[in-house]
Amino acid sequence: MKLKAATLLFTCIVVLILGCKPKQVVEPPVAIKPLPPVAAACGEALSRGSALHKDGFTQFSGSLEGDCLHLKYSYSGGCKEHAVDLYWSGTWAESIPPVTHLYVSHNANGDGCEAIKSGKSSFDLKPLRYEGLGQVVVDVHAEGMPLVRINYTYSDK
Repeated sequence: MKLKAATLLFTCIVVLILGCKPKQVVEPPVAIKPLPPVAAACGEALSRGSALHKDGFTQFSGSLEGDCLHLKYSYSGGCKEHAVDLYWSGTWAESIPPVTHLYVSHNANGDGCEAIKSGKSSFDLKPLRYEGLGQVVVDVHAEGMPLVRINYTYSDK
């Protein structure tokens, strides 16, 4: 009788152990939806401080598209790589709307060639937003070129 009870107990334990095994859940296939396109950053970040290089341009202009400042320029060169960067001091003039100044750094790397080359650069203006306002006047200074004034209007949210 003890053997029958032990066998019955053993069988119950085995059934409980095997019956407690987690079930595999098979989920119905889900259609994968593509993520909406993410807007690319408009360009380079502004550098802080003073412009390091002041090589000249033969032409210079700027335009605004959303938060992105697009610069177009021409320069004399063609034998070496030129580097163009944009510097901001981090300050605004106390006016309504506030005015801030950006300075173009153009490094010709000693290029003495005289071919006329052109280039484009884009910079993100979001750091220039003035808290509580929706507009900043941006004056862009490039060595030997007339001032480029941009009215940067944005949603302050």
